[in-house]
Amino acid sequence: MADQGITTALNFPLDSTKLAPRQNLRLPDAPRGINIKRASVNIPGLVKSTVKSLMVQIAHVETGNDATFNQSDRYGKYAIHKNTLINYGYLSANGNTWLGLEGIDSANSFLSSVSLQNRLMERFLREQYTACIKIGAIQANDTVATVAGMLAVAYQFQDYTYSSQSYNLNYVVSIGSNLSVYLGNIVTNQGFSNLAFRYYNESNIGNLISKLQQDNQLTSNLDLSKRKLSSLTETLNSESISTVRLVETALLSNISGQTKQRALSTASTSITSLDNKLTSIYTSPPALQAREWRQTGKINDSLNREGALFFNSGRYAVNTLGAL
Repeated sequence: MADQGITTALNFPLDSTKLAPRQNLRLPDAPRGINIKRASVNIPGLVKSTVKSLMVQIAHVETGNDATFNQSDRYGKYAIHKNTLINYGYLSANGNTWLGLEGIDSANSFLSSVSLQNRLMERFLREQYTACIKIGAIQANDTVATVAGMLAVAYQFQDYTYSSQSYNLNYVVSIGSNLSVYLGNIVTNQGFSNLAFRYYNESNIGNLISKLQQDNQLTSNLDLSKRKLSSLTETLNSESISTVRLVETALLSNISGQTKQRALSTASTSITSLDNKLTSIYTSPPALQAREWRQTGKINDSLNREGALFFNSGRYAVNTLGAL
């Protein structure tokens, strides 16, 4: 039955311990929220106050609004998983090293920055709104409460990823992000054209595809996680090669004037496209899990929590917590 997860969730309201008190909306460290513009006439967006209420409710469910929470690879009041922090560039691909982005060089520095925790949560919700619509976890004619509920479910599955024997999606995203940054820098600084392909080689994307293929030549016989990892890596590799070639062309020493400027503009556009592809790659797993929960209601998250908990949290945030 379609929407079995939602149908089931409606019969299991949240108990009182899972309901964020309205006073949490007025706490000094409460988020400000963001506006999420509606995707179409039939799919509502979320206004700033609604996103704020949703964030406050998720923080209450996850950690009781404890900004210093640090357990099981989850950090801060929203229990932001290391996968999300890897995707956003704060942790290394293996999740063991803080990279110093925005001055965050340790778990303690992340936990002490509530404003950053709020901003990352806002980013996650904004990106998942797009991903959930694209994948079908959020659908035409959904109410605002349903949209908020499905975004909460997507957040619940933030640690879901694709993996093979030796690699996972976080590693793939990390090396793609590094390549994108390097290409952007040499275009901005108009460096040497041969650096583009050198950076591609150093990123190891091409070698990674070979290693994934060695895991099992009969890709179609692999489980979904391994198939998806191989497929997404091949897509990223194709996008990377195309971008590298455009960057090389733009940096050739024998072109100048308007021809040079057009080539540089084309290269920059391609780098932006590569960044968008990376975003699409890392946002798809949580959205797919949210869709699966919506359709069947049969999957729990890695902490064995039912999707009903988060879906009903989203509904509560809209219908009660943030209601005037």
